[in-house]
Amino acid sequence: MSIYQIIGTIIAGLVCILLFRKTKEEYALFTGIFLGIILIFLSVNALFPVVEYVKSLDKSQNLGSMLEILFKCTAVAFLFSTASSISKDCGEAGLASKIELLGKCLVLSLTLPLIKTAFSEITGIISG
Repeated sequence: MSIYQIIGTIIAGLVCILLFRKTKEEYALFTGIFLGIILIFLSVNALFPVVEYVKSLDKSQNLGSMLEILFKCTAVAFLFSTASSISKDCGEAGLASKIELLGKCLVLSLTLPLIKTAFSEITGIISG
């Protein structure tokens, strides 16, 4: 899908939401949810070339474990950011901040193997 089609879809969805909000509030909610789902699928579709490039890079330089951790952390960040935004949209700002904190803690715990590897390399260089 081209950028123009994506922007057109977003604008059409927003216009539908605004029109429904004046007459049928529940339709506006469902339209917003449907538009959000469409945008998530378009986002995932846009990431396929990046994934293919990283897979080719992985085969050529044997960076499998590091790239796997990187992708997991990125996915966790995107998912928790989306969950936090949904919570904010529902008027639950306090819950949204807790969701963001949990996402950050999970990313930190997922990167622990990389941190350990980096520290072992640094101590190996320092000790000679």
